[in-house]
Amino acid sequence: SNVLTYTDEAGVATPVNLNNTDLTYDAGTSILSYVNTLGVTQTVDLKDIVQANETLTTLGYNAATNELTYTGENGTPVVLNLNEGAVAYDATTNILTYTDEAGVATPINLNNTDLTYDPAT
Repeated sequence: SNVLTYTDEAGVATPVNLNNTDLTYDAGTSILSYVNTLGVTQTVDLKDIVQANETLTTLGYNAATNELTYTGENGTPVVLNLNEGAVAYDATTNILTYTDEAGVATPINLNNTDLTYDPAT
């Protein structure tokens, strides 16, 4: 029951409810209401919090050009061309070769059992 009983010097017992709180949410108004142990209701408008902190960005994809377009909060679109670079696989050697947009080829030997990653290269 989570009740603490205080007994004063005269022997009078006074119960103290430790969990005398309540929390409710109204989906229609987006209001979260909390009643504390003193019976005081405190409300929080979640809609206002979300609007004040939401990120207004978009991400679009153009299937014809194979491009992603990201538009950030400042409204400036950034186009990412997904056609840059290529991946080729040689089944005879079991080597996967990635060629970046500058034409630099990086072979990945799939038979290698000791792959490491060097972030400097």
